[in-house]
Amino acid sequence: MWPETDEPFVHIELAARRIIEVLHGVEEDEFRSDWKLQAVVERLLEVLGEAARRVPEDARRDHPGIAWAEVVGLRNVIAHAYHRVSLLRIWYICTEDVPALHAYVAGLLVDGDISPS
Repeated sequence: MWPETDEPFVHIELAARRIIEVLHGVEEDEFRSDWKLQAVVERLLEVLGEAARRVPEDARRDHPGIAWAEVVGLRNVIAHAYHRVSLLRIWYICTEDVPALHAYVAGLLVDGDISPS
């Protein structure tokens, strides 16, 4: 389940953390051959992107290190152009970009730069 808060940064952090947990110890070839794992990761990326879409514009400007358009855009591709999803790109995003995003957003929450609603 998802926390009962309207704070999108909380949902971004949780979705990113869950992607990291789900892929812990998984090799790329295992991911590419496991449709259930792919489905879980894609759903979490959708949630992450939808939460990013709900971040107010002023908060986006305050955190230019997050590729907001790309995060939201990936959500749109997964949701609306699912037939164009590249598993190699998803793997790279989940193993390279998501951990960095998680660390950044988790730091904001811990430091109190963003306060949960």
